[in-house]
Amino acid sequence: MPCSGCIKSKDNVQFVHAQGPADSPLTIVCTPTTYDLEEGRLFSDGRGVTLANALSESRFKFEQAYIVPVVHQWPAAEDGSHTELQLEQCREEFRHELSNSRSKVILLLGQEALEHFIGSGGHKGGLKRWRGYILDPSECLPDVLHNCNPESLLATYDPAFVQSTGFKTFAWFSKDILQAVRCARGGQPEIFGVPHQADELPSERDLRAIRGIGIDIETNGFLGETEQIGYAWRSRD
Repeated sequence: MPCSGCIKSKDNVQFVHAQGPADSPLTIVCTPTTYDLEEGRLFSDGRGVTLANALSESRFKFEQAYIVPVVHQWPAAEDGSHTELQLEQCREEFRHELSNSRSKVILLLGQEALEHFIGSGGHKGGLKRWRGYILDPSECLPDVLHNCNPESLLATYDPAFVQSTGFKTFAWFSKDILQAVRCARGGQPEIFGVPHQADELPSERDLRAIRGIGIDIETNGFLGETEQIGYAWRSRD
């Protein structure tokens, strides 16, 4: 049932809420499409196929994940997106559904999902900077993880973006999914750390404090640009 303040709440239009087992080791946070809202089910379109394929490569079934939408209303903006007011109206319901999660790992799909956890703008940057990196819960905004205690979070592309690139970014997307599933099953991530922009090199003191420092440089193959430079260690003691 939609909230009384939702757009189209007076129409016979289904709305989406969290789905899947809340005790799953993996929670997926996403932004629903209008097709999802019409069908009353998350990932009911081609995005679901893309996500399911990436999960299957990690031997994790789509149905095993707990999926939480960041917004439950019909998009009101002229470009078909949700407005800031709508996101704010749904924030309480989003946090309520997230609080049911008992997952070890939360997988954030897309910029909107990421901003719900770390905010937008400022020194933290956006998805381009954080994609593929393990985030510590301490990086999140206050109260967003109320009654929810994941060990880590990971942000990656929304499957719709992967499709928009002609699946040229699917390899990275699949790699991120594998990383999330590995951690959800209790394994160690291949790289655990905080990314830095090229002009934000770690200090000499930082380098001395980290054992086994490694450099992870990712390039955008189909655009020919450097995407991000990460300084990380293989695991934390």
